[in-house]
Amino acid sequence: METGFKGTIWNRGKDEELAAEGFQTTFANGVTVSVQWSETHYCSQRTERTPGKSSTAEVAIFQRDGEWLTRKWRDYGDDVVGWQSPKDVILAMVWAERQPPLS
Repeated sequence: METGFKGTIWNRGKDEELAAEGFQTTFANGVTVSVQWSETHYCSQRTERTPGKSSTAEVAIFQRDGEWLTRKWRDYGDDVVGWQSPKDVILAMVWAERQPPLS
């Protein structure tokens, strides 16, 4: 079974397409998870070059006040973590949903 991410290809210009794929979700606690995949994100789309799908994605997690939380989930030395599998994305979302809300 193939796993990964699929989305709509957005037309960037007259003769050029860029697969700008992804989504964000914000939980009741104010924590947002951003999941992105395209040739400009840290994901397999950079090398696969198959517009509209990628076997991995880039993940960022942040609080509604703008505080980055990604490194509290997985610290790879950046505010985003790349090359995350679909299972990793689910784990990020579960972790984010369980964070305490801002006081």
